[in-house]
Amino acid sequence: MRTYDNYKESGIQWIGEIPGRWINASFRRICERNIVGIAEAATDSYNEKGVPILRSTNIKNGVIQGEIYLIDEAFDEKNKSKRLFKNDIITVRTGYPGQSAIITEELHNCQCFTLLISTLKSNVNPKFYNFYINGYCGVKYFEITAWGSAQLNISVPILQELPITIPPIEEQTAIANYLDSKTTEIDQVVADKEALVSLYEEEKKALINEAVTKGLNADAKLKPSGIDWLGEVPEHWEYISIKRIVETKVTDGPHESPDFIEEGVSFISAEAIKENKIDFGSCRGYISKELDEIYSKKCKPRKEDILLVKSGSTTGKVAMVETDLNFNIWSPLALIRSNKDLVNSTYFFYSLLSEQFKTLVELFWSFGTQPNIGMNVIENLKIAVPPLSEQTAIVQYIESETANINDKINQIKQEIDLLKEYRQALIFEAVTGKVRVD
Repeated sequence: MRTYDNYKESGIQWIGEIPGRWINASFRRICERNIVGIAEAATDSYNEKGVPILRSTNIKNGVIQGEIYLIDEAFDEKNKSKRLFKNDIITVRTGYPGQSAIITEELHNCQCFTLLISTLKSNVNPKFYNFYINGYCGVKYFEITAWGSAQLNISVPILQELPITIPPIEEQTAIANYLDSKTTEIDQVVADKEALVSLYEEEKKALINEAVTKGLNADAKLKPSGIDWLGEVPEHWEYISIKRIVETKVTDGPHESPDFIEEGVSFISAEAIKENKIDFGSCRGYISKELDEIYSKKCKPRKEDILLVKSGSTTGKVAMVETDLNFNIWSPLALIRSNKDLVNSTYFFYSLLSEQFKTLVELFWSFGTQPNIGMNVIENLKIAVPPLSEQTAIVQYIESETANINDKINQIKQEIDLLKEYRQALIFEAVTGKVRVD
């Protein structure tokens, strides 16, 4: 692509040179106003209609997605002055700070939670600066300036000091239109590839479901399972309660909040169960060895144990312990330990991953503010259990077939990552004038 005739130093390390006739300035220079959205409202104030709400979770990929409303009675009259105008840029200030989107129509009554609101001057193109803030220039700046440990935050002064480039308005518009077209193309390719990943994930689920409920022999004689959604199972299989195939009673972690320390034994809860694995990077905190010893009298995970989320929004999610790392669990997790004389631990794990078992969990959980399922209920849930030798064969089949599917998924995910990197590079090159698109 073409470049500009001459360049000058921007004075910002991560921006580098910019075209000679462009101006480098701070974001405040192009803003009529910057204000802060009000604090989050109680979730019991949400409604299907009423005052529209914008939260940080509505800002994705540079656009506003999803909608939710607040009951009129919960809307504070004093916040009506914080209305949003068409072409305002809203920027996330807490959690994942810096993500931005453009308001496409004026909103007289709207509550903005954990957002910064910027009304731009009339002689600038909001699309250009939305690309700029969401691109590498904005990401790099907010990485340096955001503060906080549990959650990152930015403020109006930080946003105002964001280093920006100011091309002539006709170039801003040309760049914005170019990026609009190119990123739309890239986003569509990414969406298609993500849809393909979803199809492969569904294929894995179907493969596991079939293997742990029907086995590998298509000619095996079948018998009614007695469960409508399970249908028939091989005649020589048993349909057994979990309590009959565990080594110890199903138990959970402590029902008290521990004192956390900076270093020690990892202490995990439901949020660490991700994609059927344990993410120790999402542990709740660290406890002392002394406290771990106390908690271990009730429950102590070890390799090949299965952890099942028994309360909260992810109830029913499972993971197998694949490490000898010393760690412990909190009460939202239940520990299931296989009796290896009766059941292969990995077969047991795949059975709990099946859609049939998830249906059982949903059928028998109690529901208050969030789902919950007790240990006694878990122990009485049933799975189909073939002879041990057949369990081993099923595990080998599942792992061989899913390994092939995972290879395909990983290849596609690498392609998606490359496309996203290309998208960011394209935006950076354009908004800093490394290439000329007009």
